[in-house]
Amino acid sequence: MRQSEASDLARQFAELFPAVYLRFHRRDGKHRELPGASRAVLHHLTLTGPLTIGEMAKHSAARSPW
Repeated sequence: MRQSEASDLARQFAELFPAVYLRFHRRDGKHRELPGASRAVLHHLTLTGPLTIGEMAKHSAARSPW
């Protein structure tokens, strides 16, 4: 990977990270239960093991009813 390509990817990651963090970071306090959808995703990840973002996107698209 060329330096300019790596720099572009790093810039894109830095631009997108705040939105991703806010989407998945809990802001409702530590003592409340997770919503069912969040719990289902975490449970699924315990069964599949680590996935790349690309693998998660393909998997989500395959399971999506839309």
